Amino acid sequence: MKKTIKTVAIILIGFVVTTGFMISKSSYLTPEGKPEGSPWLCPDKNAKMVCQVKPDEGILATGKDVWNTHCKSCHGKTGQGNGVKAENIDISCGDFTSARFVNATDGELYWKTTEGRKPMPSFKLKLSDIERWSVVLYTRTFVKKAKNATDKES
Repeated sequence: MKKTIKTVAIILIGFVVTTGFMISKSSYLTPEGKPEGSPWLCPDKNAKMVCQVKPDEGILATGKDVWNTHCKSCHGKTGQGNGVKAENIDISCGDFTSARFVNATDGELYWKTTEGRKPMPSFKLKLSDIERWSVVLYTRTFVKKAKNATDKES
């Protein structure tokens, strides 16, 4: 009897530990089942940068062109991290309609676009300041488009 109780106790402990491990691991995965990658912290001075351009039609058109040329293949047409190259990348490409991106400052997105980090390249030398700001402003339109699409489905 004592041996049976001990065996059951060991099995239950193993089950609890395994379940806890699986739950903790799944919390780091995106809906696509990919890890988010290590935290990408922006320096405070950069996060506080204020956008240097106004989001008029011309700037948003420039942002869309930059997005389509340099970003869409990984981040997807609507910024949900589902571009054609995303499946070949080990970490999530991020979802620009998620709360994490919505809550990021323009300066933070500008800095990340400028500096890059593997697997995302730096655009410091590839794009002008105005092009980088324009793509930041263009990414802000994804939330509105996603909300409009959800409203139409309701």
